[in-house]
Amino acid sequence: MLASHAERLASLKSDDKPLLVLIATPPNAILPAAARAELVAGLRAVDYVAELAEGIAPQIHLEQEDDAQYQALVQHVHARQACGS
Repeated sequence: MLASHAERLASLKSDDKPLLVLIATPPNAILPAAARAELVAGLRAVDYVAELAEGIAPQIHLEQEDDAQYQALVQHVHARQACGS
C-alpha cells in the first residue's frame, strides 16, 4: 500500500456512506491478500474490507497505477545498480 492509496481512499469516503475496499491479488504482490487487507482495514476512512471475488467489478482500479509505480521502482533500482558497478 502506498501513501497515495490511503489519500485516494480518504478522498472517496463520504460521511453518510460506508466505504468498502476490495482487495485484488496482482501477479507481483509482495504481501498475501490477508496482510494487505489488514493494512487497508487500519485506515480511518475504510469501513469494510473484503477480497475481490470473481464476477465483481470494482468502481476504482489502483492496479494500473501500482504496476506503473512498480516498474518505475524496478528501473530505478537497476539504474542505481548500474552506477555502482
